[in-house]
Amino acid sequence: MAMNIRHSGLHTAFGPDLSPVDPMALQVPQRPGRLSGIDAVFILRALRRQARLVGIILIAGLLATFAALKLVSPRYMGTASLFLDIRAKDLFEGQTDASGGADDMMRIESQLELLRSKRIAGRVMSGLAPADRTYFEKSSPGFGEAKADAGSDLGLAVEEPTAASIEQLLKGLVVERKGRSYLVEVRYLDTNKDRAATIANAFVNAYVADQLEAKQGAARAANLWLEQRIEEISQELESYERRRQAFRAAEDLIEVGDMSLLEREIGDTALQLTSARTNVAAAAAKLEQVRKLASDPKGLLSLDTSIQSPVIGEFRRQMGEVKRKLAKTASQFGASHPDAVAAQAELKQLEESISLELQRIVENAELELETEVGKVKLLDADLKGLKSRSAKLGGSEVKLAELQREIDATSNLYVTMLRRYKETKAQEKLQTADAYVVTYAAPATSPSFPKTGLVLLFAGLCWAGLGASAGVGREIMLPVLRRRSDVERCTGVQCIAELPSVDLSEDGAQDAAKLNLLGPVHWQLDDHLAGRFNQGILNLRQWALGGAKDGPQVVLVTGVRMGDGCSTVALQLAAYAARTGLRAALVDGNLRISGISDILWSGTDLTFVDVVLSGDEPNRAGSFATSRGVEVFPNARRSTATPLEILGSRAMGRFIEYLRGHFDLIVIDTPPISDFADAEAIAEHVDSSLIVTKAGSIDHGEINEAVERLTHRPVPDVGVVLNLVDPERA
Repeated sequence: MAMNIRHSGLHTAFGPDLSPVDPMALQVPQRPGRLSGIDAVFILRALRRQARLVGIILIAGLLATFAALKLVSPRYMGTASLFLDIRAKDLFEGQTDASGGADDMMRIESQLELLRSKRIAGRVMSGLAPADRTYFEKSSPGFGEAKADAGSDLGLAVEEPTAASIEQLLKGLVVERKGRSYLVEVRYLDTNKDRAATIANAFVNAYVADQLEAKQGAARAANLWLEQRIEEISQELESYERRRQAFRAAEDLIEVGDMSLLEREIGDTALQLTSARTNVAAAAAKLEQVRKLASDPKGLLSLDTSIQSPVIGEFRRQMGEVKRKLAKTASQFGASHPDAVAAQAELKQLEESISLELQRIVENAELELETEVGKVKLLDADLKGLKSRSAKLGGSEVKLAELQREIDATSNLYVTMLRRYKETKAQEKLQTADAYVVTYAAPATSPSFPKTGLVLLFAGLCWAGLGASAGVGREIMLPVLRRRSDVERCTGVQCIAELPSVDLSEDGAQDAAKLNLLGPVHWQLDDHLAGRFNQGILNLRQWALGGAKDGPQVVLVTGVRMGDGCSTVALQLAAYAARTGLRAALVDGNLRISGISDILWSGTDLTFVDVVLSGDEPNRAGSFATSRGVEVFPNARRSTATPLEILGSRAMGRFIEYLRGHFDLIVIDTPPISDFADAEAIAEHVDSSLIVTKAGSIDHGEINEAVERLTHRPVPDVGVVLNLVDPERA
């Protein structure tokens, strides 16, 4: 059991007189946490070291996965495809709704949900063969009651499947849109490949039939509604017509053509009044002109043709002849000739006749003007009477116009509804589904589930990952020291050297000694390991001689546990120092197991233990030189004193001081520090300490405890040697 000399009290009983050491001056190494230093290199090395564990987990996992796959019933996938023509079409207008975008997405998603609905599943279940229906109805009581299918417009009585059987049917259905297209794949997974294909085809057929029935049902319902509405509008229009005719008869509003009789009379009277007024103006102008002519008969030549008289014309012709006759007679016989006188009398008589005729024309013009004026007065009176009558009938006209507007609106609605009815009546026979089947499902040639190869590949990756995690986790949770970086990360102190694991042999040693790690002194190394081993021993020598004190150096060598090879390291360090020309001494301070002393010492001289116990001078201690030039100071085979009494005594301190005066490097071999407190007892007399640990066998807790037990002593420097490193597992 490990014991601390300071705690046991032997430090003051046997140790030299030393001044108190300031605890704050002691440097206790700060060790990083368990998860520190974990990087890619650490993981790769951990996986290489734990390859056996990873392989076991991987193989066991694959075997378990393969066995589980054998227990799983294979399932087959039946796949059918649909094309969704979601664009709304008008067969008569020739128009297509191509809105696209978000509207298309919503329509497609709606159709996908319809495909997954219990409505379609119920139609599929109702159309399955009895054997297939029984397969889904095993856990559904009450199946087989004849009920009318609420989703069918065919009016046929079918057996309605139970809700439980529909839920069971829908478990194997997978409906997915293929990319961003209008193609939809309907897949069904079942243990029977023929049933899987049958059900997949049944779903697409049921969906298409449901779409067609729904559209035909909607068109039929629209036709019924339109027919009823047209009948109602027809009756309403007939009612409005009767009300209008009755109102016209009651209000005496007789129509002539496209207007009422009163409106026609007012228009005609107004037109006649305008014409009469024009005639009055013409007659007045004519009268004035005639009166002017009557007062000046000479103007007859300018008489308007509208008022010329045939009588006056005849008189004017006769006057012309008389004037020619008078002129001729007067020129031949003179103005007093009886013919000339007779001609003048005749001319005068003609003028009087013209004047009388003009007077008659004036009287006729005055009479005509008076007649036209009377006519204007009469027409004006008639027009006023008609206007008065129209004013009295104005309210009736407004009411009649209102009735006419109602009739026009109702008539337009009737025409529209009638046209729409005829269109929908024709569409009912031309309805097509918004989807059609692209491909039907065929029985699968191989199981779709489980995919043995893919599952094993995925399982292999998972089990390999689990094994790798277990291996790395084992390295983290149960850490061992295999490399220099492991030691430094764990302890926080410097790892001085890595010594490889080699086959040891000793010239002339007994077979029993070969099995003891303390026995071999002479090394026979392979070429590929000699360089690493020699480099490690060189590092030890350089570190031991580079201490804080000048002059000879005293190095304590201890192990963590038995079998770590601390005595071998101590021997090789001293031997290498001696081969390089230094005076090197090795003190066998392992009083628990005298391995070095038993093998190398003949037992004739006094040991340093005898000198320490007897109080003799240190120079009386006997030693022997090895073939490598190392002075070895063995210990006693048996002693009455305990190792702590010997190593912690003042005499031991004097002995070490004696060695300082005769050697350049003094190496002291001690028992494992985890089991004994010997190293702590002698640590006060040394300049540095080496802790030897076997690679791959010491966990972090043990090496940390060993470092802490030495760093609490007044030791200038502490280093670690990683011994017996396996190059294949480092």
